[in-house]
Amino acid sequence: MTYTNYYSTIIKAHGIPQISVAQHQKIMNIVHLEGALSHLVKLKCDGQSQVNKSKYIYQLTAKLYNLTKNEAPEAFFKELFQHPV
Repeated sequence: MTYTNYYSTIIKAHGIPQISVAQHQKIMNIVHLEGALSHLVKLKCDGQSQVNKSKYIYQLTAKLYNLTKNEAPEAFFKELFQHPV
């Protein structure tokens, strides 16, 4: 939950940023994906369930990569906030 925790720190330190709807949607998608991934990693299962879990983790990880391009959270949010509303 790297991006989620970093965004939380930003909000606590500077308040809610003035960003566009598209930027907010992107952040919320990242928060959701990180939460879902965190839950799946902790989920215990075996057999076919484990295979399905692994596939779903891969799909969510790919979606998260498409949103963040694996940038460090500092660089990601700096770039995102450079284009204000």
